[in-house]
Amino acid sequence: MCRVFIRQLTCRDERSAITYYYNQGFSYKTIIRFLAAYHGIDISLRTLKRRLQDYNLCRSNVSSVGVIDAAIETELQGPGTLHYIHCVIQEVCGFSVKKSEIAELCNF
Repeated sequence: MCRVFIRQLTCRDERSAITYYYNQGFSYKTIIRFLAAYHGIDISLRTLKRRLQDYNLCRSNVSSVGVIDAAIETELQGPGTLHYIHCVIQEVCGFSVKKSEIAELCNF
């Protein structure tokens, strides 16, 4: 089964947490949720984007393994077939990924 491992950060500052989650490839909404859940930091989407700009972090159009793995984990809560997961990851999440990569990540 796919698992997203969230490193328990020992950092106390917002910048380190944002940078870590951003570099792991998580979506903006996921970063905001992680900040609130694991660090007690509540910020808006606009604030997150402004902070990323301040930290000179820019998003490219590449789907990282961390983001794909997180999306797969979310979808495994539903029907969970390889074909279904592949369709959702490509069509709903907008990632370009092969079924073989999904199968490898999920140990199918």
